[in-house]
Amino acid sequence: MWRSHGTAIRPKALGRPPIPDWRHMAEDKKYVSGGTSFLTLLSVLFIGLKLTGYIDWPWLWVLAPIGGQVALLLVILVVIGFAALVLALMDRRK
Repeated sequence: MWRSHGTAIRPKALGRPPIPDWRHMAEDKKYVSGGTSFLTLLSVLFIGLKLTGYIDWPWLWVLAPIGGQVALLLVILVVIGFAALVLALMDRRK
């Protein structure tokens, strides 16, 4: 009576709309967890502490963790670029 059509099952004789077949949907879906990063939580903590008066830092330092991931990536890229430049210069001397 039931016939499978990809990710849905349709009653053969009744012509009803497809009923999701959850067994196949679970296999097809890829679940991605966004999550919250450490630096985001740190930013929220710093903002809360600044607004409640527990810390007397400038806003630049309070908001610094927001750009922390970008800054870390840039530092890594600069170090890799510098290392590649040094290796290229050493190869030219040989």
